[in-house]
Amino acid sequence: MDTNWTSVLDNYVNKVVSPDGRQTYESKERLVDTLLELAELKDTDKVIDIGCGWGNFTKICGEFVSNVIGIEPNLENLNEAKKRTDLVNVQYVQGSFEQLNCNQKANKIVSMLAFHQVPWKDKERALKNISDILEKDGYFLLCDTMIMFNPEEEPELFDKVYRYLLKETTPEEIYTQYIEPYLDKDAIYSVNDMKENTPEDNRFYFLEELESWAKKSGFKLIKTVEICPFFGVVVLQN
Repeated sequence: MDTNWTSVLDNYVNKVVSPDGRQTYESKERLVDTLLELAELKDTDKVIDIGCGWGNFTKICGEFVSNVIGIEPNLENLNEAKKRTDLVNVQYVQGSFEQLNCNQKANKIVSMLAFHQVPWKDKERALKNISDILEKDGYFLLCDTMIMFNPEEEPELFDKVYRYLLKETTPEEIYTQYIEPYLDKDAIYSVNDMKENTPEDNRFYFLEELESWAKKSGFKLIKTVEICPFFGVVVLQN
C-alpha cells in the first residue's frame, strides 16, 4: 500500500484560501474526472451539487446536463461561484446540508469535500434531506474525507492514519506544543483513543457509520472508490 498520502492527495486536491479567509480544499482535474466517470452524466439529468464552494464541479456538470443547482452556505463562496459561471442552465442557492433551501428534485446529487463539515448530530438529518430531494432510484455521489476501512480489522493501519491526521489537520503550533510531545512512539492508537481525545465534530467519520446513517434514510451503498485510507468516493442509491 502507498503510504505517501500527501503525494496521493496532491494529485486530487489543492489547498487554497477561500474568499472569507479560511483554509479549504479545491478539487483538481483528476478528482473532477473521477466524479464525472462515476456520475455517467446524460443530457437529460438534473443535478444538484451540495457544498459547491466556488462552483468548480457545478459549472462542469452544466456542460453535460439540462439543469444544475449548486448549493453553498457561504455567501462569499456563492458570489464567487456566480462570477465564474456563465451557463444559463446553472443556478446557485444559499443553503446547507442541514437546510437545503431547495425544493427541486434531481436524479443525481453530488457533494465534494463538504459533508465532514456537517455537525455530528446533524449527519443523519442531512442524509434524510438529500433523500427527500433525490428522485426514486437516483444516485448520491459523496466525495469526502472518511475512514474507508474497518479500524478494528486493521489496527496498525489505523494507528498510522491517526498519527498522520493529527499532524496534517492540526495547526502546526498546537501540534508541536500540545500533541507531538505526548505521543507514545510504541503505542498502537485505536478508535477509542481517537474518540476520547478528539471532539466529535472534529473527528473523521467511518464508512461504516456513513452506511448506517444512509440506510436510515432509505439509501443503499452501491460503490466505493478509495483514493487513500481516509479519502474516497461513495455512491449511494435512493
